[in-house]
Amino acid sequence: MDIVVLAEWPLYSLFDSTVGFITIMVLLATFVGAASKSLAVGSHGGYMMFLYYGIYTDAPLINNVMYLTIVLIVMGVGFKFWRLEGAGAD
Repeated sequence: MDIVVLAEWPLYSLFDSTVGFITIMVLLATFVGAASKSLAVGSHGGYMMFLYYGIYTDAPLINNVMYLTIVLIVMGVGFKFWRLEGAGAD
C-alpha cells in the first residue's frame, strides 16, 4: 500500500536538525502558554520538551546544556531558599 502525500509542510526540513526541532517545540509551548494567558505554562512546557529531547538524544552539546541548566536551576532555588530562610532574611 502506497502512502500519497497530498500536502507538504514548507518548514518540514526544520525537523531534520536538533536545533530546529527544539526551536519549534519551544515556540509551540510558548504559543500554548500565550493562548492560556500564562507564559509560565509555556516556558515550563518548553523546558520539559527540551529535557525530554536532551535525555533521549545522543547529542553531546544538548546533553551538556541540559545538565548546565538543571544545575543552574537547582542553585537558583537554593539561593532563593537561603535568602528567604537563612542568613539573608531581614
